[in-house]
Amino acid sequence: MQGAARHCHNHVTHIPQSCPLGLKWRCVSLERPLPGKSVSNPALESNLPTQVNFTQVEWAAFGTAHLRFDDYIMLKNNDVVHYFQPAASNLNSGPGNQKPRKNTNR
Repeated sequence: MQGAARHCHNHVTHIPQSCPLGLKWRCVSLERPLPGKSVSNPALESNLPTQVNFTQVEWAAFGTAHLRFDDYIMLKNNDVVHYFQPAASNLNSGPGNQKPRKNTNR
């Protein structure tokens, strides 16, 4: 199809990559998330858990490419292991950001 706009999408969430996954993180568990893949990024790890929201400039500086929704970072704090994953709240749309429907049935 000629003239059609082409958009890159995240292969896991199918969200346009103009909404980069990784701007927000959340502690999800004290146990390893399944499924998922461990991501190692010392610069990002040194910011978590005290900072979980990042600007696009800060995120770009971490140099993490191809982040997936189920990827995680393991951090150990005071002998307790915490697992962090990208939070869906940085996306403009999606199940986590939809407002609840008003009940119109009476």
